[in-house]
Amino acid sequence: MTSNHQKNIPPKKTDSEPSKATESKSAKAPGTASPKEADARSSAKPHRRRAYLDDFKKTQNGDYQYEGSRYACELSEKEWKKKSTGMAAAGIAVLLLTIAAGCVPSVGLQGSVFVLLPYAVQLAAACSLAWACARLWSKEYPLREYVYQQTVCKIPLRGGVCIAAAGVSVIGELAELTRHSDKLLSSIPFLLIEVIMGAATLALLKNAKKYMWKRV
Repeated sequence: MTSNHQKNIPPKKTDSEPSKATESKSAKAPGTASPKEADARSSAKPHRRRAYLDDFKKTQNGDYQYEGSRYACELSEKEWKKKSTGMAAAGIAVLLLTIAAGCVPSVGLQGSVFVLLPYAVQLAAACSLAWACARLWSKEYPLREYVYQQTVCKIPLRGGVCIAAAGVSVIGELAELTRHSDKLLSSIPFLLIEVIMGAATLALLKNAKKYMWKRV
């Protein structure tokens, strides 16, 4: 009897064993975090593709107004409109030259992967570059932050890809001519157009890097 009675007696709590109530009080409520933890979580979140839509606020009339950041360079609105028109024209010229190069029946474009593949990359980059330059011309100034990030920040990379791909195409074309020297005349227009396109793209990039942009 005594042994059974001792078994039923619950063990006494010690100071080293905190009660469940104390643990529940000391535990953080779900969803709460310190400022450092909150900053870490926000930085760890993936960047949403259309996060800029949060900068549009609905007005009393039911319209949406942009209230985000804007970027401008040292040029006035009138001067920028003139410069952006020239950049848009240059971007379109790069695209047209790239298309013209693809219409030339050169020996490399007839079936060489070392010419066709870089040319395809060049064409995609030229389309993207022309689109970015056209957006600069068509959008209001100072530029909205998402327009600035999608145009001014992307033009150097797209132009660089265009020049690099054209260079690889020219090298591939010259390599093909070492095996088909009798088709030199048909490849000369392709080589010339690619060189002119590269020079036009380089001039466009130099003009784009001329201006310093800042948040206004």
